[in-house]
Amino acid sequence: DQISFQHDFQPVPGKPGHYTLFDNGNLRDEKYSRAVEYQLDTINMRAEKIWEYRHDPDRFSRVMGNAQRLPNGNTLVNWGGDDLPVITELGPDSVVVYEADFSTDMNNYRTFRFA
Repeated sequence: DQISFQHDFQPVPGKPGHYTLFDNGNLRDEKYSRAVEYQLDTINMRAEKIWEYRHDPDRFSRVMGNAQRLPNGNTLVNWGGDDLPVITELGPDSVVVYEADFSTDMNNYRTFRFA
């Protein structure tokens, strides 16, 4: 479960000790990116993976990207970079509820949704 070239480590609102991040995955043999949620135990120095989302088929964003947990429990994932500028919003059950695909000549470092 190696994390590499990660971006946007964020606390999950209303869930103390829980954090999301975007894992670019550059150092894995099988290249894929994902959004991940971990619960951190800073007393025992342990991390437990609570949730992850990998697109099917896999997407690989070698640079950039982020994951944002929204107040309604959805997660917004930005598959950043100039070769894959796509935004995916997932429901709590990881079902895609919205997706936007931009032209490949755009750079999209981070995406946020504000209510």
